[in-house]
Amino acid sequence: EVPSGFDAGDITVTGGLISGLTQDLAGDPSGKTYTATFTASDNSTTPVSISVGANTFTDPVGNDNTASNTDTATVDTVNPTVVVGTDDNALKIGDVAHLTFTLSEASTNFGSGDVAVTGGTLSNFAGSGTSYTADFTPTPGSTTTATINVAGGTFTDAAGNNNTAATQLSMTVDTVAPTVVVGTDDNALKIGDVAHLTFTLSEASTNFGSGDVAVTGGTLSNFAGSGTSYTADFTPTPGSTTTATINVAGGTFTD
Repeated sequence: EVPSGFDAGDITVTGGLISGLTQDLAGDPSGKTYTATFTASDNSTTPVSISVGANTFTDPVGNDNTASNTDTATVDTVNPTVVVGTDDNALKIGDVAHLTFTLSEASTNFGSGDVAVTGGTLSNFAGSGTSYTADFTPTPGSTTTATINVAGGTFTDAAGNNNTAATQLSMTVDTVAPTVVVGTDDNALKIGDVAHLTFTLSEASTNFGSGDVAVTGGTLSNFAGSGTSYTADFTPTPGSTTTATINVAGGTFTD
């Protein structure tokens, strides 16, 4: 029957909002049909239910309506998220960081192409559902901070909702090998001479010591210093014309 006094306030809704309730006279000239727009609540998985209770409107002669059926629907308006993790936040020469990507909802289209990296390369990407892993290798000879990002809108959940952007993961990088320059104040040693040596490191070290210095043709003494600057004395072998050498091999100290 054509209703009297039927309006949006007569409709009971959960999980969203009704708007634009209109009597559809173009589609139904009798006036018995109404249309409206339903908008699901944002960031929600609350199921939708829509109904009209009894005694909310009348017919033309004043009879109250009976209760309607309840129409229901599932809702997923929650954007999936992703958290990026690492087992190594300070990368040095030879290090490989093992990354994790933990999604809040399962996805079938999250892949390595969704991950943006700077300061190195991504490899061995694998996983499914909500759990993924990859390896990150820093750029050789670099001190540029490495970053791992997943931008918003790069993958979806089962309902087709786009992801939000991940919080950027940053890792410090130092893949520059320290160097050492050996100097002397005397390149031609004779009887009674002692050469005063210097060792200048490109980066500070706490484990560079006299044991890292290999000498031939004499002896080392009075080794001292810290950080990037060290000194020692070199005394040539008595009664010798053998050329003296001072060497610091690779891999003997660290920055």
